[in-house]
Amino acid sequence: MATRRGAPSKKKTREISEEIDEVDFLASQQSSDDPSFQKLAEQFAAAQEKKKQDREKKFLQTVAKQLEKD
Repeated sequence: MATRRGAPSKKKTREISEEIDEVDFLASQQSSDDPSFQKLAEQFAAAQEKKKQDREKKFLQTVAKQLEKD
C-alpha cells in the first residue's frame, strides 16, 4: 500500500509515543534487575567453582588409587 504524503494521522503518532513509553519502561526495569542478575551470576560462579573442585578431588582420588594398584 502506498504511503500518503502529508501530516501523519493521530493513530500513527499515538503508536510511536506508545513505543517510546515502552522503551523507557524497559530501560527503567532493566536497571532494577541488575543487582538480581549480579547475585545470580555470583551464585552460578560459586557453584561452578565447587563443581570444579569436586572434579579435581575425584580425579586426585582416582589417580591415587591407580598408583596404589601399580
